[in-house]
Amino acid sequence: MPIIISKWGNSAGIRLPATILSLADMQLGDEVLVTVNPDKSLTLRTARPKRDLDALLAQITPENTPDFSEFDTSPVGSEVW
Repeated sequence: MPIIISKWGNSAGIRLPATILSLADMQLGDEVLVTVNPDKSLTLRTARPKRDLDALLAQITPENTPDFSEFDTSPVGSEVW
């Protein structure tokens, strides 16, 4: 999809259609990191970390999992479990 570079004040800018933003999982206000590749193409990606459940669960390892055996879960008062 061709997009035209336009003058924006003293700079240049491009307008991204809503479809492109949606497909790239980007939204208005996102900070975007731009990389110039050796072939002069550009790569854009959001600077915000992805916070989906799968990504968070993938970070759990035996080394960073607490030892739950240290917690005493026996009733202390008149709790009904």
